[in-house]
Amino acid sequence: MRNVVIAITSVLSLMVVNALAADNGNSVSVTCSVAIEQPKQGANVGGDGNVSGRVSKPEGTHAWAIARRKGVSGWWPQGGGPLEVNDDGTFDAWITYGEDRDKGAFEVAVIVVDAEVNKLLTSWVDRTNQSGRYPPIGFPNVHDGCPVGKVIVNKQ
Repeated sequence: MRNVVIAITSVLSLMVVNALAADNGNSVSVTCSVAIEQPKQGANVGGDGNVSGRVSKPEGTHAWAIARRKGVSGWWPQGGGPLEVNDDGTFDAWITYGEDRDKGAFEVAVIVVDAEVNKLLTSWVDRTNQSGRYPPIGFPNVHDGCPVGKVIVNKQ
């Protein structure tokens, strides 16, 4: 029951009003929300796996999944690029939980970023795919007013 309450509270707390946009002089609310539905908080995971959930984001922004081993200062973009968000807001992404030797707690975050940050993240993916080296990055700047969806899982 406690996990259900935490999950509901997390989803509700992630719902925020991002901005007021002008539409022919009328105010229109633009909502930004992020919810990771799978894996669940505290789930045991293998070396890689699917992450799914829902995103509602302002026009011109992009959603990304990033991950790191808990306690490591850097983050690694996942899925090979921005999330493909379906018309109903759902997404699925493939996450790699470090290397074989990495065990323990991992953080997975889903973030919404603007076009400039999206370009930087895409450039990181392109460079690392070419070089075969995957240095971590700092936590990217998220779009103003958009929450960060985050779960902590346990890699076996």
